Amino acid sequence: MTRHLGVWAAPDCTLLLTRAGSKPARNRLAMTSALLIVLFVGLSVPVIGAGVALDQGASAPDTALGFAILAGLGVALSGWALLRPRPSRPE
Repeated sequence: MTRHLGVWAAPDCTLLLTRAGSKPARNRLAMTSALLIVLFVGLSVPVIGAGVALDQGASAPDTALGFAILAGLGVALSGWALLRPRPSRPE
């Protein structure tokens, strides 16, 4: 574990809090709390969804396959949104 930009992280971890050291303490606190909320929600939604699917009678392999399909669609849509051509701004 290394100390990087005010956040403990593994050496190979990509941090979302870039240049956090140059921000005022109040902004760093807001950024950190928002990041933690997003992480907790992002981790809990798939777990709750898997629990509901299993409770409704789906098998574990079907649940994993459904999650993999949804995750793949999310990655594909995110990539499309990031890589699509944007209209040029008039200067």
